[in-house]
Amino acid sequence: MNYSKERPLYSKSGNRDAAFKQLEELLFTKSIHWEYEQEIRSVVRLDECSNKHIKLENSNYLCYLCNFPAESITEIIVGWKMPLSEREKIWRIISHKYHQVKLFEAKPSESTFDLDILAITE
Repeated sequence: MNYSKERPLYSKSGNRDAAFKQLEELLFTKSIHWEYEQEIRSVVRLDECSNKHIKLENSNYLCYLCNFPAESITEIIVGWKMPLSEREKIWRIISHKYHQVKLFEAKPSESTFDLDILAITE
C-alpha cells in the first residue's frame, strides 16, 4: 500500500496505459491515518480465480473467490460493533484452518480519537 495525505485523482483518459496506472494508484493508496495497519492488497484477474463466487448480501455484486496461501494471513481485526455471531464464525474458521492468525478488535479509545486494537481470546 501507498499512504498519502492526498487522495489520488482519476481523470478519464483515452490512453489505456495511463488509465490503468491511475486505477492502480486509486486501488493501492490510502490515507496516512491507516498506515499503522501495514495492509497488503492483491489484485487478481478473474480468470485466475476459481469458478466459485458468492452474491454479496443486499447487493447485486458477485464476489469471486480465489485461493491463497494460508500463511499469508497473520491477523484479523474486527470492528467493535460486529455481531457476536459473526465474530464466532471467524473464530471457528481461524481455529480450524489458520492457527497462526491472531484475532483483534478495534475499539474507539476512551480518551483520544485513536482506535485501541485489543487481542481477542475465545
